[in-house]
Amino acid sequence: MGVYKRGRIWWLTFSVEGRQVHESSGSTSRREAKDALAMRKAEIVQGRLQRRFRVAGKAKGVTFAEFGQVYLDYARTNKRSWKRDTQLVANLSRVFGPKPLGEIRPLDVEQYKLMRSEKAKPATVNREVALLKHMYNLAIQWDYALESPTRGVKLLREDNLIERILTEEEEERLLAAAHPSLQPVIVTALNTGMRLGELLSLTWADVDLSRRLITVRHTKNGRLRRLPVNDGLLKTLEALHERNGKAGYVFPSPQNGHRRSSVRTAFEKAIRRAGISKLRFHDLRHTFATRLVAEGVDIVTVKELLGHQDIAMTMRYAHSAPERSLDAVRRLEHYKNITIGLDRASKPGSRVEPIPFAAKKLAVRGAVAQTG
Repeated sequence: MGVYKRGRIWWLTFSVEGRQVHESSGSTSRREAKDALAMRKAEIVQGRLQRRFRVAGKAKGVTFAEFGQVYLDYARTNKRSWKRDTQLVANLSRVFGPKPLGEIRPLDVEQYKLMRSEKAKPATVNREVALLKHMYNLAIQWDYALESPTRGVKLLREDNLIERILTEEEEERLLAAAHPSLQPVIVTALNTGMRLGELLSLTWADVDLSRRLITVRHTKNGRLRRLPVNDGLLKTLEALHERNGKAGYVFPSPQNGHRRSSVRTAFEKAIRRAGISKLRFHDLRHTFATRLVAEGVDIVTVKELLGHQDIAMTMRYAHSAPERSLDAVRRLEHYKNITIGLDRASKPGSRVEPIPFAAKKLAVRGAVAQTG
């Protein structure tokens, strides 16, 4: 290891894993070059410089599109939502695909956000950026990259949250317009708040009609949860059980009896026939949560029924009804002191006499003595 001069610039020479490296210090000062060499020695002792060379060698020429395939192979094995990731990776690859993994910079990500925002909703853009961050975290872990271009990149503000609640009248029209095979799916969603994927993966082995209990195994976060069955849902499930048999899926495909892959076409036909606009199947889950809150169910119980890990997510779905807010503040009306002096003050020329400070102290002491 040492320093030497080439022209006016001092250079460093050192060995990393048997490889001789020559690196410019970028300085005309010998002392600064020696300081830079000391830093390189420290990095070698810590193993940081070796890893940098190892990563550079492994990732050399690897494009984002190529790493995208590496990631999707991992996602198919480790994530339930890997099909969704396939679409997100495809969107990212349209822009970043041909670029080497190590050459994508934070500015590129910011420009991607701006470009995608012209066509996609903020929530969609945020899901793509979040996946990009996750992919780079794995790339760093697997020695494909040294740093992530998403560091410091902020997500967009999501003002596109849809708060669509199905009314009772719309519910009747929807059920009347739905295909017979779709009707029990809708009823179960409205009475349990289960996600569509959870509903379509539900088997009779996980439905205990005698104990009125549904066990949800295929959850978004991988945590098993159990849901009670109310009277209305019990009748629906009993009739369905008698018709479909005791094995297999609760809501099988009408064509072959296998797992149903989607209800999108049937659901869209139903809402068109029912004359209902801007309704997604996921809004049935939102309706379930909102109805619970309107009936006075505490938010912690709603959180458990929905299977949320964070109560903040539950607050996004279950908003308190305006009439409940009014009822809440009306509970303060028995504190009559809040209206003292308002009638006199509202009359022309009248004013409310201030209470002397000493009188205030006596009043407070008297109140304390009575409560003590």
